[in-house]
Amino acid sequence: VDAYDGAGMADAMAQTPFLTACRRLLSPDGVLVCNLWGNDRPRSVEVRRRLQQCFGAAPWLLTAEGTTNLITLSPRRSDSKAAKAAAARAKALEVHTGMDFVRLAHALRRRRPALLDLLLAY
Repeated sequence: VDAYDGAGMADAMAQTPFLTACRRLLSPDGVLVCNLWGNDRPRSVEVRRRLQQCFGAAPWLLTAEGTTNLITLSPRRSDSKAAKAAAARAKALEVHTGMDFVRLAHALRRRRPALLDLLLAY
């Protein structure tokens, strides 16, 4: 979800009904990824709190290198199976899109080393 335009984040996309609907539409191994603007700290904190309410666990957080963006990852399931499925999808996406997931791995190593270890185990 990238809910920003020149005026900021669309208000409806920061609300519980929208985030709950997103969770409901995910597959069991799905992960909701949201792009938040790090300079809008009150909104960022509010959205992260609502994600925690809707998903039952705090979202994983990554900063986007070279920007003020904050990326949240909220697995539909908060168990290790969700992390394993996310790793497999990330690998497939890297091949399909050509995107540099090495940078993501470095960010995970700095912020969530245990999660990276789990992802790399599969």
